[in-house]
Amino acid sequence: MSEFLFIIPAGWTKISTNAIEQIGSSIGDWLQVNDYNSLSEALIAQNEIAPDMRVWEAKFFNGEVLAVRIG
Repeated sequence: MSEFLFIIPAGWTKISTNAIEQIGSSIGDWLQVNDYNSLSEALIAQNEIAPDMRVWEAKFFNGEVLAVRIG
């Protein structure tokens, strides 16, 4: 199996693999329709972002690496 090195740009946050697994396939669905509010709520519930923060942008790579820009 090949390994990839992901470089997350400044201002973006990598979400833990555990949180991705807990949230599940909904992530892909939300990103398809740009539903960042639902993604924000799920990440808050997983303690990945602070309750007063919201996702502005998100990129999901190969269904394994989720990076978000919050504000």
